[in-house]
Amino acid sequence: MAIRIDVKWKSEVFKDIEIFLTEPLILFKSQLFSLTGVPPERQKLMFKGLLKDDVDLSQLGLVNGSKILLIGSNQVLCDNTKINFIEDLPAEEKDMLLGIRAFQPKSGGLVNVGNTCYFNAVMQFLFPVTELWDKLEFFKNIPGIKQNEFINSLLQMNKTVKNDIKPMNPTKQIILLRQLYPLFNKIDQTTGQYMQQDAEECLNFIVNTMNEFSSGSIADEIFGYTVVVKSERVDGIEEFIPPQNDVTKYMFLRCTMGTPTNPVHSVKEGIKQALTETVTIRKDDTDVLYKKTSYITSLPNYLIIHLVRFEWKQASTTSMTKACKAKICKRISFDKQLDVSYICDKDITESLNNINKYIFDLNNGITPSVKVAQGKHKNGNYVLEAVITHQGRTADSGHYVSWTRVLDESTSATDENVENDCDIRADGLPKKQEPKEFWHKFDDDEISKFDYQSIDLCGGRSDYHIAVLLLYKAQYVTIEDNNQ
Repeated sequence: MAIRIDVKWKSEVFKDIEIFLTEPLILFKSQLFSLTGVPPERQKLMFKGLLKDDVDLSQLGLVNGSKILLIGSNQVLCDNTKINFIEDLPAEEKDMLLGIRAFQPKSGGLVNVGNTCYFNAVMQFLFPVTELWDKLEFFKNIPGIKQNEFINSLLQMNKTVKNDIKPMNPTKQIILLRQLYPLFNKIDQTTGQYMQQDAEECLNFIVNTMNEFSSGSIADEIFGYTVVVKSERVDGIEEFIPPQNDVTKYMFLRCTMGTPTNPVHSVKEGIKQALTETVTIRKDDTDVLYKKTSYITSLPNYLIIHLVRFEWKQASTTSMTKACKAKICKRISFDKQLDVSYICDKDITESLNNINKYIFDLNNGITPSVKVAQGKHKNGNYVLEAVITHQGRTADSGHYVSWTRVLDESTSATDENVENDCDIRADGLPKKQEPKEFWHKFDDDEISKFDYQSIDLCGGRSDYHIAVLLLYKAQYVTIEDNNQ
């Protein structure tokens, strides 16, 4: 984001200087060097105090017309010096001047073609699931129905954004989406513009269309899980109730927001609450309360969690408000790693415990006390891969953004970056280090990079990004030999 401010230096005032709030301060100092001849290392900038080089410009409250004071002397100031802005320099010169490696996104953003941020966010949310797109390729180019044309257009979109860092215009995909699902074709009668839509509904339509496209299999294989429902009387009276195995494949795991009497503070608590319900059954002329709890019986490759933040709010003549899907902005924490064993059926839990105990024993030089089949196994842990957030008060307004996890393989250990003996193996070679993790923020066609520690998407305030959809990826362990 760029704004224009004024800079006072000695007796001069430079008007309408462009400053990029998401760039480091050195970028702005380089512009001032072109204007004043004051080298960046000699510049002192004042705005509500001295600005340090590592300051986050977006947090200073700068707006168009703000004034910054520059203190510093130049050696030779040429009044007729041509102004060269750093963003106009070749990439190599810009990198050298900044002394840092410039951020280069590996994929392109998506242009907002009129209240389509919900669609853009959903697609960026799905792009990291390479397994999904690889499987869909087997069904491409099937002629005929609109569903096939729509999915083929998404496959082409996936290729385009991965091979071209320029923003892509998704008009074709949006038109096909609106033709398939009239819900997304609604127009605001006041503005005459297409209406904002719910990202969760859009994601639901897309993954179900992918299932239809592939004869009802692909999305289920990747996101689907099954449950068993177990019931018990609330009054404590023992009664044998056989478990109900539900063969339905669910693709979204719901996380409720809790109630005043049963509050929720984390995603783990919200999921547990969503899997539990109380029902009343009439027996022997008496109403009997039963607690029904669902337990997962098959683990998905990717787990989609839907934070149910929107609830229907009736129109009010008193406050002059229309009926809408209002957002619950309360803070619900979630972790980068999620252990789902606590919501699994006992057979799955026992299997996960055996796998993890086997690996623990091996890593600690102990002969494993349990037998585990050779092969690749899920260990019950899931790592956060992507997040969709919403800014605003209602589902039909505000703004959706997608955040995705990216690993920088260039930060892995090499001979050049080994810093101490702890980084070296016994054979003298560098240890393999984990690549550094970054998060990319996809705000339509604008892409930026963040450290995870610098962002908080858990909620608590409606004017900031609040998570509504989470994508977790299953973690695996490989058992090579179980006869030790």
